[in-house]
Amino acid sequence: MHKITSRTQTNSAATALLAALFLFTPDARANTGSAVGGPNVDAGKTAIEWRLAASEDDNASQDKRVRTRVHIDHGFSGLYAARLVYNLDRRKGDSLEFDGLSFQNRFHILKAKDHGFDGGIRLNYTFADGDKKPDVLSLRFYQRIPQDAWELRFNQIFESEIGEDRDGGVIAEWRTQVTYGVTDDLRLGLDFFHDFGNLEEQSGYSGHEHAAGPVLKARFGGGYSIEAAYRIGLSDAAPDQSGTFILTRGW
Repeated sequence: MHKITSRTQTNSAATALLAALFLFTPDARANTGSAVGGPNVDAGKTAIEWRLAASEDDNASQDKRVRTRVHIDHGFSGLYAARLVYNLDRRKGDSLEFDGLSFQNRFHILKAKDHGFDGGIRLNYTFADGDKKPDVLSLRFYQRIPQDAWELRFNQIFESEIGEDRDGGVIAEWRTQVTYGVTDDLRLGLDFFHDFGNLEEQSGYSGHEHAAGPVLKARFGGGYSIEAAYRIGLSDAAPDQSGTFILTRGW
């Protein structure tokens, strides 16, 4: 959680600009195992994170689907952190199986103390499990805007498959989170997840995955924190219901 601070006119202008970018950008596929990430990197900090996500849907591919993953993250400097992610997936009627190993490079490029908002970039590579599953390369942009007790987060994500059996084109996503600091250790707000799917195969709003719902973020003693979110599908292609629970231990 972040302390409440005042903003100059320059910072307010930057906030307004990025908020306008969110409001007037077209809706973007909602990943039920994900959260709205932030750009911040803490030098010397290590964190272990466990995520559990589930969805229900009339569509068999998303109904009773469960995803879980473990993150190990370390900040090597105020600019750069590396993260290793172990992914597991279970579809309806199947057992939980290894789905891939991701290596993430996180860069905290712009600092709120200098620009009024934090900005960062992530370059991720996922080694997929199985000979016929392509790897995935993604480029991600993250912004965090603190405004008194409020905090806005925006993510823009672009993914491409790598390998012999890959699909062509680029998958694009847009994520937004708005939270309010009830206390120094508790934030409540809303998540908005959107996915355009493959930009070469557009099928209109109903063919995209759009979802939204409440989110709770809390910190506890000993470096523990949690995030819990529940989302409702807003388009035909999105799961009817999905939820994510994240437990983090940092030191």
